[in-house]
Amino acid sequence: MEKEKLGNKASRSYNSVVRRKRAEETRDRIADAAESLITDNGYEHTTIGAIAALAGVAPQTVYAIFHSKQGILIHLLKRSMQSIHKEASYQSIISKDSLAEMAKEIAAILSRHGKKSISVLNSLGGFEVVYPELSQLMREADENRRAHILGGLREVLKIRSCALNPGQEKILVDILWAFTDPALYHMLVAQCGWPDMHYELLLQRVLEIIMRDVAPEMLRAMTESN
Repeated sequence: MEKEKLGNKASRSYNSVVRRKRAEETRDRIADAAESLITDNGYEHTTIGAIAALAGVAPQTVYAIFHSKQGILIHLLKRSMQSIHKEASYQSIISKDSLAEMAKEIAAILSRHGKKSISVLNSLGGFEVVYPELSQLMREADENRRAHILGGLREVLKIRSCALNPGQEKILVDILWAFTDPALYHMLVAQCGWPDMHYELLLQRVLEIIMRDVAPEMLRAMTESN
C-alpha cells in the first residue's frame, strides 16, 4: 500500500511538471506569434484571432493565458527587458584586449537586442499614455538599462584597476546611456532602412571613440575644473 501511495505521488508530480512545461510552451508560442504580427502589422491591426491562428491555438486559450491583447503586450515588453540581461555577458566584454574589441562586442550585443525588441516597443505609439502599466514598464526598461551600464562600467574599472569619483562615474554612464538608446536602432534601421551591420559598425566606432577619446577628455576637464 505504501509503495502504491509513493508511486501515485511520483506520477502526480511528473504529470504536474509535464503540464507546466506544456503550458509554458503554449505561452511562448502565443507570445512569439503576437510579436511577429505586431512587428509586421502594428499593435492596432493585430487581433486575438490572428494571434491564436498563427500560434495554432483557440482564441479562448489566448484569453485564458493573457486575458487581453494588452496582457500579451505587457508580457512582450517584460520579455524584451529581460532579454538583454540574459545575453549581455560582461566577462565577454572585459576579456577583450583592446577598446576597439570591447566596443565591437558591446555593439554586437546591442544590435541583436535592438533587432529583437525595438519593433515591439515602438508599436506602442501613444498606448503607454493610455495604459499606465505600460508607461511604468517603459520607465523600468530605461532605468534597468542605465543600471546595467553602471554595473558593466564598474566591472571594467575594477578589472583595469581604475577609480572614479561619483561625478566622473555619472558622466561616463550618461554618455553610454545616451548613445546606446534603442531608439537609435529604430531610427536608423526601421525608419532610414540601414542594414543591421551598418548600424552595428556605427555604434562600434562611436563607442570606441567615446571610451578612447571623449570620456577621458571630459574626465580630465572635470578634474581640472575642480
